[in-house]
Amino acid sequence: PGGGGGGSGVASRPGTSTGGRLAGRCHLWNMMWSWSVKMRVPFSDLLVWQRVNHFPEAKQLTRKDLLKRHLGRYQAMHSTTRLASLFSALPTTFNLPKEADALLTAFGRAAAGVEPSVTQPRGTNLWIVKPVGLSRGRGISIVRSVREAVDAAEDEPIVVQRYITNPMLIKGYKFDLRIYVGVLSFNPLEAYICTDGFARFCTLPFTLDESQINNRLVHLTNSSVQSMRGAGAKRPQPLLGLAEPDGDSKCSLAALAAMLASQGVEWGPVWDRICEVVTAALFAAQDAIPPNANSFELFGFDVMLDAAGRVWILEVNSSPSLGLSTPLDRETKPRVVRGLVQLVDPLAFDRGALLAVLDARRGAKGRRSRGGLMSGTVGDEREAMCADLQEILHGGMPRAYGASASPEFLPPNYTCLAPSPLYDKLLKLRKPIGGL
Repeated sequence: PGGGGGGSGVASRPGTSTGGRLAGRCHLWNMMWSWSVKMRVPFSDLLVWQRVNHFPEAKQLTRKDLLKRHLGRYQAMHSTTRLASLFSALPTTFNLPKEADALLTAFGRAAAGVEPSVTQPRGTNLWIVKPVGLSRGRGISIVRSVREAVDAAEDEPIVVQRYITNPMLIKGYKFDLRIYVGVLSFNPLEAYICTDGFARFCTLPFTLDESQINNRLVHLTNSSVQSMRGAGAKRPQPLLGLAEPDGDSKCSLAALAAMLASQGVEWGPVWDRICEVVTAALFAAQDAIPPNANSFELFGFDVMLDAAGRVWILEVNSSPSLGLSTPLDRETKPRVVRGLVQLVDPLAFDRGALLAVLDARRGAKGRRSRGGLMSGTVGDEREAMCADLQEILHGGMPRAYGASASPEFLPPNYTCLAPSPLYDKLLKLRKPIGGL
């Protein structure tokens, strides 16, 4: 966007130390996209039109142990309601070492045939171990005993989940889905799901054969894991001959929908269910994420379908990879980013007017020659602030916090999750049933 005096600025590469300094000392930008959630942004110093692509406390959604806690709270409070199933989309999960005793109990019950959530074949008792704060398949393993899980927790906190042994397969291959979700506000929730995404396939046929339990190419769909199979390795059989750019072990959601249709699975109901469980996860986590009008974020939800068509959330990623390593990446990911930028709609501003306002305020410091922010009543200050913003933004106004984008401004590849009728229903669950 352009404003008088060259009024658009997107700080590119603010994940570096240079970007961090830019955020703290300079106001000549309107949108910052950082590839590091660890970058410290002085949110209290940001101006009303500046947007940064991270929410403080977004870890409440992206940390596996914290997401489990938030979903579990609503599941326990509303276990008898029709919406309860939306909060049980996470396979039975334990945080170790804290919940080692609970895992031991669940493991024993599962061995006796009392399934905690995911049904496994008789005599099978498999769990998957995931480090709390890692992504891209790092540190993940499948375990058959509590001792293996406890040993894994000696070095760092881990999450242990019931392993989905009955994933939906295409031509014998396991897959999951990477779903991109843009959030513009928490409390109230304003969120959009992108119809551009990926199905990520394992590159070897799925099996529960004991000799293949530790074969990551059979069990882990992460693209970073599958890329380790070596240069020149063949694509998974279901992806051969697709009429779309090469995505290595990935394909588009449109291609996945066609493959599912060939197996008699309708994509429409599957997509609707994905939207529901994603909305429920965002809703459950937002209680612990404070509102911040300067923030927005792109999340990567990893979900899986089981053989019965049930949707499971595997994890939620902050700063999902936007690398363009394949032709399919180069076709898809720029559309994802462009659509989200269109939704955020960073306001154009007049740099010259901004510098004039800042100079005037500095000049007014210590004397009462300028009204408004530097002196006078609260009403005077508000009036002067509005006048300054009118000059800087050329009459533009930020969208009300939490208000959804107008339909004419909604990118064609994004659908609104909240506000929505489902979100309104979820809001009614914030009090325990029968609570005051």
